[in-house]
Amino acid sequence: MNVLTERNAGETIALSLGDMVNVRLAENPTTGSTWTTPQFDNVCLTLDDDRYVTRAQDTIGGGGVREFAFRALRVGQTQVRTVLKRPWEDDAQAQSAFVLTVIVR
Repeated sequence: MNVLTERNAGETIALSLGDMVNVRLAENPTTGSTWTTPQFDNVCLTLDDDRYVTRAQDTIGGGGVREFAFRALRVGQTQVRTVLKRPWEDDAQAQSAFVLTVIVR
C-alpha cells in the first residue's frame, strides 16, 4: 500500500487495478478545522475508509491524523481533492488543500 502525506500534495501517482493508497493528513478538530470529504471520480477510485486517529502520545486537544484509504477500481485518471477548513467556511477560506492526481492502469 502506498502511504502519502501533505508532502505529496500536487503529485501524480500510478496505481494498478486493486491497488490501495492511504492519504494521511494532520488534523486537529479542536480548532474547528477538518479535512472535507475528498472529491474524485468514483469510477476510477473508491473511498474504502475515512477516519480520524488521535496520536497516542498527545494530550487532549493535541490533534491527530485524518486517514483516507482509496482503492483503484477501473482504468482511468482522476484528481483527488480535499481542503482543511471549518464547516461554515467556503473553499476560498480553507487553511490548506491537498490535491493528488491518480492514474489507474
